[in-house]
Amino acid sequence: INLLRTLISMASNLKALPQERTISMSLVYNDSAPENYQPKYFREPKAEEDLHFDTKPVVFKIGAVNTKYHAMVLKVKTVVEIL
Repeated sequence: INLLRTLISMASNLKALPQERTISMSLVYNDSAPENYQPKYFREPKAEEDLHFDTKPVVFKIGAVNTKYHAMVLKVKTVVEIL
């Protein structure tokens, strides 16, 4: 719940999104995952889809969730000025 609150709080302080915007998600598996495993609705990224920034982006670690079987880390990388 803290992760969501932090994300909402951070997003509410950002200026309006630019017309061109992108979201990128990365999945990382532990050693027990089968080789070449690709979950439904996900695919390997193409080289031209790699995110490039004209200026150095700022990275915010919003939070993390760890369970017995899963882990998730949420980071936001942006060049949009805060406040």
